[in-house]
Amino acid sequence: MNKNHIFTIFLLSFFLVLTLASCKGQRKDDVNDNGLKWDSINVTRQIFLRNNGSGPYCNVNVKVVYPVASRKININLLTKLWIE
Repeated sequence: MNKNHIFTIFLLSFFLVLTLASCKGQRKDDVNDNGLKWDSINVTRQIFLRNNGSGPYCNVNVKVVYPVASRKININLLTKLWIE
């Protein structure tokens, strides 16, 4: 075997071992699961700029996502963080 072939096999083996060693068999979502449940409010309005129904208007879309339940964190504290 020539040196290039040996070097290529060594690099492939190294990356294979590195990849296998970094996998722990758990999903990332399972590690930090604190049971947060989210809800959202979505408001879409068409606002006329001159308060008449025939003039120029602006489309306004507002979406707010907020926590409603948690297993590990006090939900009142989370709600306070979102409101203030």
